[in-house]
Amino acid sequence: SSGINAEYGDPKVLSRLEPKCLRKLPAKVLEKINPKTIEHLEPKVIEKLNPRFIEKLSPRVIERLHPQVIGKLNVKVIQKLNVGVIEKLPPPIIERLAPAVLVQLSPSVLHCLKPTVLDEIEKYLYKLEMRDSRDSFAEVKSVEPEEQFHDASPE
Repeated sequence: SSGINAEYGDPKVLSRLEPKCLRKLPAKVLEKINPKTIEHLEPKVIEKLNPRFIEKLSPRVIERLHPQVIGKLNVKVIQKLNVGVIEKLPPPIIERLAPAVLVQLSPSVLHCLKPTVLDEIEKYLYKLEMRDSRDSFAEVKSVEPEEQFHDASPE
């Protein structure tokens, strides 16, 4: 990394440069600068950077990037983005997301996904329903006559 520093200066110093200067630097150099500084650059500059670096940026910055670029990011990062942004991603990328995220998407987007993914969503919703109904199930139980509870307890 000393080569880069010699050529372009210290990342800490670079962080203080104007965005218009930063824009001209190669991606490798930009990736050494504080992500907070990079967030002020235009999407097209950020899009050239390594996906692993882009993942460190805040969701609102990532949301402005091209769907193809967002698609290269870690699923965990994508899942934190706004639903509207996720819906613009290509189906194969959406299909990798967790059911908890998928259930928030609009039906028109879900229609484009593989049947297997839709099954996962179904299962997830079913589990949620089971979890919700377990509480109401407990209430039903407590209304039952008491006798059977006494059998189990040692007298």
